[in-house]
Amino acid sequence: MIDITIAQSILAVVSCKPDRVGNGAVPVFLAQSIEEVQKLGATLGQILDGMVHELEPETIIVVRHS
Repeated sequence: MIDITIAQSILAVVSCKPDRVGNGAVPVFLAQSIEEVQKLGATLGQILDGMVHELEPETIIVVRHS
């Protein structure tokens, strides 16, 4: 039997620019401001046990590195 492990994955996307994020397999959270993007990202990072990476001030991703 083959043992497959996913080492890295994007857990969530947070953005205040809906035109910059697509409809994919990752949950997308839309914020009203850059401050809300940062706050949601920090909260999701803690809840999902992931690292928060800023792609641009208006968009971040939460990634699991394991």
